[in-house]
Amino acid sequence: MLDFESHSSGQIQGSEIVKKTKEKEHFWTWKKILLAVVIVIAAVYIIGAIFYSGHMYGKDSVFGVSVKNKTVEAVKEELREKVGQYELDIKTRTGEEQIGAAAIDLAYADKGTVEKLKKSQSPLLWFTAPFSGKEDLPAEVTYDETKLKQAVEGLNCMDPEQMEAPEDASLKYENGSYTIVKESEGTTLDESKVVKTLENSISDGESTVDLDEAGCYQEPEVRETSEE
Repeated sequence: MLDFESHSSGQIQGSEIVKKTKEKEHFWTWKKILLAVVIVIAAVYIIGAIFYSGHMYGKDSVFGVSVKNKTVEAVKEELREKVGQYELDIKTRTGEEQIGAAAIDLAYADKGTVEKLKKSQSPLLWFTAPFSGKEDLPAEVTYDETKLKQAVEGLNCMDPEQMEAPEDASLKYENGSYTIVKESEGTTLDESKVVKTLENSISDGESTVDLDEAGCYQEPEVRETSEE
Protein backbone atom coordinates (compact mmCIF):
# COMPACT_ATOMS: atom_id res chain seq x y z
CA MET A 1 0.00 0.00 0.00
CA LEU A 2 2.82 2.38 0.89
CA ASP A 3 4.69 1.42 -2.24
CA PHE A 4 1.63 2.26 -4.35
CA GLU A 5 1.23 5.65 -2.70
CA SER A 6 4.92 6.36 -3.09
CA HIS A 7 4.78 5.35 -6.74
CA SER A 8 1.72 7.59 -7.36
CA SER A 9 3.40 10.51 -5.61
CA GLY A 10 6.46 10.04 -7.79
CA GLN A 11 4.35 10.09 -10.93
CA ILE A 12 2.64 13.31 -9.84
CA GLN A 13 5.96 14.96 -9.08
CA GLY A 14 7.33 13.76 -12.41
CA SER A 15 4.32 15.19 -14.26
CA GLU A 16 4.75 18.52 -12.51
CA ILE A 17 8.42 18.62 -13.45
CA VAL A 18 7.58 17.84 -17.10
CA LYS A 19 4.86 20.52 -17.06
CA LYS A 20 7.19 23.13 -15.59
CA THR A 21 9.86 22.18 -18.08
CA LYS A 22 7.45 22.64 -20.99
CA GLU A 23 6.28 25.96 -19.56
CA LYS A 24 9.88 27.14 -19.35
CA GLU A 25 10.53 25.97 -22.89
CA HIS A 26 7.39 27.75 -24.09
CA PHE A 27 8.45 30.92 -22.26
CA TRP A 28 11.92 30.86 -23.74
CA THR A 29 10.54 30.12 -27.21
CA TRP A 30 8.37 33.25 -27.11
CA LYS A 31 11.21 35.23 -25.61
CA LYS A 32 13.47 34.17 -28.48
CA ILE A 33 10.78 35.07 -31.02
CA LEU A 34 10.28 38.47 -29.41
CA LEU A 35 14.04 39.06 -29.32
CA ALA A 36 14.31 38.08 -32.99
CA VAL A 37 11.52 40.50 -33.91
CA VAL A 38 13.23 43.31 -31.98
CA ILE A 39 16.55 42.54 -33.70
CA VAL A 40 14.90 42.57 -37.15
CA ILE A 41 13.11 45.86 -36.44
CA ALA A 42 16.33 47.39 -35.11
CA ALA A 43 18.25 46.17 -38.16
CA VAL A 44 15.64 47.57 -40.57
CA TYR A 45 15.66 50.89 -38.71
CA ILE A 46 19.45 51.14 -38.81
CA ILE A 47 19.59 50.20 -42.49
CA GLY A 48 16.88 52.79 -43.21
CA ALA A 49 18.74 55.48 -41.26
CA ILE A 50 21.94 54.74 -43.17
CA PHE A 51 20.13 54.74 -46.52
CA TYR A 52 18.27 57.99 -45.85
CA SER A 53 21.38 59.73 -44.63
CA GLY A 54 22.13 60.08 -48.33
CA HIS A 55 18.62 59.88 -49.80
CA MET A 56 15.40 61.81 -49.38
CA TYR A 57 12.00 60.55 -48.34
CA GLY A 58 8.41 61.76 -48.16
CA LYS A 59 5.88 62.87 -50.74
CA ASP A 60 7.47 66.20 -51.58
CA SER A 61 8.41 67.06 -55.14
CA VAL A 62 10.28 69.85 -56.88
CA PHE A 63 8.92 71.15 -60.20
CA GLY A 64 6.88 67.96 -60.36
CA VAL A 65 9.90 65.70 -59.75
CA SER A 66 9.39 63.31 -56.81
CA VAL A 67 12.27 63.25 -54.31
CA LYS A 68 11.32 59.89 -52.78
CA ASN A 69 14.28 57.52 -52.33
CA LYS A 70 16.54 59.76 -54.44
CA THR A 71 19.81 61.51 -53.76
CA VAL A 72 20.15 65.26 -54.10
CA GLU A 73 22.15 64.88 -57.31
CA ALA A 74 19.63 62.44 -58.80
CA VAL A 75 16.82 64.93 -58.22
CA LYS A 76 18.87 67.73 -59.75
CA GLU A 77 19.62 65.63 -62.82
CA GLU A 78 15.92 64.90 -63.30
CA LEU A 79 15.16 68.59 -62.87
CA ARG A 80 17.66 69.57 -65.57
CA GLU A 81 16.12 67.02 -67.93
CA LYS A 82 12.53 67.98 -67.16
CA VAL A 83 13.16 71.72 -67.41
CA GLY A 84 14.92 71.17 -70.73
CA GLN A 85 11.88 69.30 -72.06
CA TYR A 86 9.34 71.66 -70.50
CA GLU A 87 6.35 72.76 -72.53
CA LEU A 88 3.50 74.96 -71.35
CA ASP A 89 0.05 74.32 -72.80
CA ILE A 90 -1.89 77.56 -73.13
CA LYS A 91 -5.66 77.35 -73.23
CA THR A 92 -7.45 80.27 -74.88
CA ARG A 93 -10.96 81.07 -76.01
CA THR A 94 -9.97 80.17 -79.55
CA GLY A 95 -7.99 76.98 -78.93
CA GLU A 96 -4.74 75.72 -77.42
CA GLU A 97 -1.14 76.73 -78.09
CA GLN A 98 2.25 75.88 -76.61
CA ILE A 99 5.49 77.54 -75.61
CA GLY A 100 8.49 75.25 -75.13
CA ALA A 101 11.71 75.58 -73.17
CA ALA A 102 13.85 76.09 -76.27
CA ALA A 103 11.82 79.10 -77.39
CA ILE A 104 12.64 81.06 -74.23
CA ASP A 105 16.03 79.52 -73.29
CA LEU A 106 14.52 77.96 -70.17
CA ALA A 107 17.12 76.27 -67.93
CA TYR A 108 17.40 74.90 -64.41
CA ALA A 109 19.27 77.24 -62.05
CA ASP A 110 20.50 75.47 -58.93
CA LYS A 111 20.05 77.77 -55.94
CA GLY A 112 19.94 75.19 -53.16
CA THR A 113 16.25 74.28 -52.94
CA VAL A 114 16.93 70.54 -53.13
CA GLU A 115 19.70 70.73 -50.53
CA LYS A 116 17.47 72.69 -48.16
CA LEU A 117 14.77 70.06 -48.51
CA LYS A 118 17.29 67.30 -47.78
CA LYS A 119 18.60 69.12 -44.68
CA SER A 120 15.04 69.48 -43.38
CA GLN A 121 14.70 65.69 -43.30
CA SER A 122 16.22 63.76 -40.40
CA PRO A 123 17.52 60.30 -41.40
CA LEU A 124 16.49 59.07 -37.93
CA LEU A 125 12.85 59.85 -38.76
CA TRP A 126 12.79 58.08 -42.12
CA PHE A 127 9.95 55.82 -40.93
CA THR A 128 7.64 58.87 -40.97
CA ALA A 129 7.98 59.03 -44.78
CA PRO A 130 4.39 57.89 -45.52
CA PHE A 131 3.07 60.78 -43.46
CA SER A 132 5.54 63.54 -44.31
CA GLY A 133 5.66 65.99 -47.20
CA LYS A 134 3.14 66.57 -49.96
CA GLU A 135 4.23 69.89 -51.36
CA ASP A 136 5.39 70.53 -54.92
CA LEU A 137 8.14 73.10 -54.55
CA PRO A 138 9.03 75.44 -57.41
CA ALA A 139 12.43 74.98 -59.00
CA GLU A 140 14.77 77.83 -59.68
CA VAL A 141 14.67 78.40 -63.42
CA THR A 142 16.03 81.06 -65.71
CA TYR A 143 14.67 82.18 -69.06
CA ASP A 144 15.12 85.00 -71.52
CA GLU A 145 12.41 87.56 -70.76
CA THR A 146 12.77 89.15 -74.18
CA LYS A 147 12.29 85.78 -75.89
CA LEU A 148 9.27 85.05 -73.69
CA LYS A 149 7.68 88.32 -74.77
CA GLN A 150 8.48 87.51 -78.40
CA ALA A 151 6.98 84.03 -77.97
CA VAL A 152 3.81 85.57 -76.54
CA GLU A 153 3.57 88.03 -79.43
CA GLY A 154 3.93 85.11 -81.84
CA LEU A 155 0.92 83.23 -80.46
CA ASN A 156 -2.07 83.06 -82.79
CA CYS A 157 -4.32 84.25 -80.00
CA MET A 158 -2.26 87.46 -79.79
CA ASP A 159 -2.73 88.34 -83.48
CA PRO A 160 -4.61 91.68 -83.48
CA GLU A 161 -6.31 90.77 -86.76
CA GLN A 162 -7.85 87.70 -85.15
CA MET A 163 -8.93 89.37 -81.92
CA GLU A 164 -12.53 90.40 -81.42
CA ALA A 165 -13.17 93.31 -79.10
CA PRO A 166 -15.67 92.77 -76.26
CA GLU A 167 -19.06 94.40 -76.71
CA ASP A 168 -21.22 95.81 -73.93
CA ALA A 169 -24.75 94.61 -73.31
CA SER A 170 -27.28 96.99 -74.84
CA LEU A 171 -30.97 97.70 -75.27
CA LYS A 172 -32.65 97.00 -78.58
CA TYR A 173 -35.98 98.51 -79.51
CA GLU A 174 -38.07 96.10 -81.51
CA ASN A 175 -41.81 95.68 -82.08
CA GLY A 176 -42.71 98.46 -79.67
CA SER A 177 -40.58 97.22 -76.73
CA TYR A 178 -36.99 97.06 -75.52
CA THR A 179 -35.04 93.87 -75.18
CA ILE A 180 -31.60 93.34 -73.69
CA VAL A 181 -28.87 92.27 -76.06
CA LYS A 182 -26.37 90.15 -74.14
CA GLU A 183 -22.76 91.31 -74.01
CA SER A 184 -20.08 89.68 -76.13
CA GLU A 185 -16.92 88.54 -74.37
CA GLY A 186 -14.71 88.84 -77.42
CA THR A 187 -11.18 87.44 -77.70
CA THR A 188 -9.00 90.49 -76.99
CA LEU A 189 -6.13 89.68 -74.66
CA ASP A 190 -4.15 92.03 -72.44
CA GLU A 191 -0.54 91.29 -73.41
CA SER A 192 0.97 92.42 -70.10
CA LYS A 193 -1.39 90.12 -68.18
CA VAL A 194 -0.60 87.23 -70.50
CA VAL A 195 3.16 87.67 -70.03
CA LYS A 196 2.80 87.90 -66.25
CA THR A 197 0.56 84.83 -66.13
CA LEU A 198 2.98 82.78 -68.21
CA GLU A 199 5.93 83.92 -66.09
CA ASN A 200 4.17 82.65 -62.95
CA SER A 201 3.15 79.38 -64.61
CA ILE A 202 6.67 78.70 -65.85
CA SER A 203 8.26 79.50 -62.48
CA ASP A 204 5.79 77.16 -60.74
CA GLY A 205 6.36 74.41 -63.28
CA GLU A 206 2.72 74.25 -64.31
CA SER A 207 2.02 72.23 -67.43
CA THR A 208 -1.21 74.01 -68.35
CA VAL A 209 -2.56 77.52 -67.98
CA ASP A 210 -5.99 78.86 -68.89
CA LEU A 211 -5.82 82.53 -69.95
CA ASP A 212 -9.57 82.93 -69.47
CA GLU A 213 -9.47 81.65 -65.88
CA ALA A 214 -6.40 83.81 -65.25
CA GLY A 215 -8.35 86.94 -66.21
CA CYS A 216 -6.18 87.89 -69.20
CA TYR A 217 -9.04 88.93 -71.48
CA GLN A 218 -10.49 92.38 -71.79
CA GLU A 219 -14.02 92.36 -70.43
CA PRO A 220 -17.20 94.20 -71.41
CA GLU A 221 -17.87 97.20 -69.17
CA VAL A 222 -21.64 96.65 -69.21
CA ARG A 223 -23.14 93.21 -68.78
CA GLU A 224 -26.65 91.84 -69.07
CA THR A 225 -26.81 91.66 -65.29
CA SER A 226 -25.49 95.19 -64.70
CA GLU A 227 -27.77 97.55 -62.80
CA GLU A 228 -27.11 100.42 -65.18
